Amino acid sequence: MRLLEFSFSFCPGRRQDIDRAFVKSTKQVDYTNAFVHAPINEDVYVELPPMYSKPNKIWKLKKSLYGLRQSPLNFFMHLKTNLEARKWKASDIDPCLFFKNNIMCLIYVDDCLFFSTSKERIDKEIASLKEAKPDSFLIEEEDDVAGFLGILIIKKTDHVELTQTGLIQRVLEAMGLQDSSSKETPAEKGCLTKDLDGPPKSESWNYRSVVGMLMYLATNSRPDISFAVNQCARFSNDPRRIHEKALKRIGRYLKGTKDRGMIMKPDPELAMDMFADADFAGLFTKEEAHDPSSVRSRAGWIVTLGGVPVTWKSKLMQEIALSTMEAEYMALSLGMRELIGNRKLIKEIEENGGIKRNSVSKISKVYEDNHAALKHAVTALPKLMPRTKHIGVKYHWFKSKIKMGEIEMFPISTKLQKADIFTKGLTAKDFREKRELILGW
Repeated sequence: MRLLEFSFSFCPGRRQDIDRAFVKSTKQVDYTNAFVHAPINEDVYVELPPMYSKPNKIWKLKKSLYGLRQSPLNFFMHLKTNLEARKWKASDIDPCLFFKNNIMCLIYVDDCLFFSTSKERIDKEIASLKEAKPDSFLIEEEDDVAGFLGILIIKKTDHVELTQTGLIQRVLEAMGLQDSSSKETPAEKGCLTKDLDGPPKSESWNYRSVVGMLMYLATNSRPDISFAVNQCARFSNDPRRIHEKALKRIGRYLKGTKDRGMIMKPDPELAMDMFADADFAGLFTKEEAHDPSSVRSRAGWIVTLGGVPVTWKSKLMQEIALSTMEAEYMALSLGMRELIGNRKLIKEIEENGGIKRNSVSKISKVYEDNHAALKHAVTALPKLMPRTKHIGVKYHWFKSKIKMGEIEMFPISTKLQKADIFTKGLTAKDFREKRELILGW
């Protein structure tokens, strides 16, 4: 999604190149009564409504029905079949992305975004979906993409900004924080613990519901709250009072930044880069000594295109790292999965989506602030060494990409490490500096 949103962006001083590189026309459509268009493959029977009921009679469905768990998949396969019949080709990387004659179509259930260098091409394809028999679709056409799935896309003079003010307002109302004071950071410095001996939860609002809304916010337009939300999500099964307070702190931080979002203003050099970081055993002195989760390290990474965030993550690693170097190296390997997958996707978009070939740099730079992990990644060390042979099979795989010249590794100071915001609670000063690097404010 965020890769295609670059169709709205341009770089100052390089307008002509960017215009040639990116699509100029967009349109959003919605399929009316989408699920009932799709045939159903299973035998499903339903009782007749009271006013139509007859003794010993039931109905057998010929089409999908809202409420059936297989209906979304049935509709997608029905839409995919019809798109492929019209010469559309599905992406090898993302099955919900389709290409045809320099047009891109992105599908999310029954919502579609069309991107192209030509408005006429989009209109022609939409007309084809409307008029073709017998599988015509009831389509509601909307204007250019100004919002999608609750994300408002604001086009300004020199940048695009993604905001979710409506969702933030819902979060504040859910927790009763409309009139509360604000906070400078979404999390306290340090880590959130289980606090099993602390007081139980006391709020009337639904903890899991609030976490779900915040997770959607954190994964779309507000990466600055990812670490804080991930911490709270860990305790959704049995939240305590301390966890409710942590959620309310996120809410108070959002109250003070409700109208802000992600500023998309790509650098003149369109390169897809990655920053990775780790917090080694950050819970070790905070949780119970016998708790195995206390020795798990937290990984954080962010992939950017032209300096603009594309994907990011904050998570506790499954394996237990035995040193800081090992934790950093494991986080680096996890981030490489995102980087390499996105590199393949952007290459596919360049080849099929009407975007200027080689508009994105062929070389990706990866920034790591741990020199031991960096050295281990770039040097031709044997895979099996006494200190790292236990992680060799799972985490050394990306070295081949470095040898092929697709990816270059660079050291970076912790002060400039963007991924640092995903691994730990920071002071207000450090948090603001990292937020500016990522979000632009």
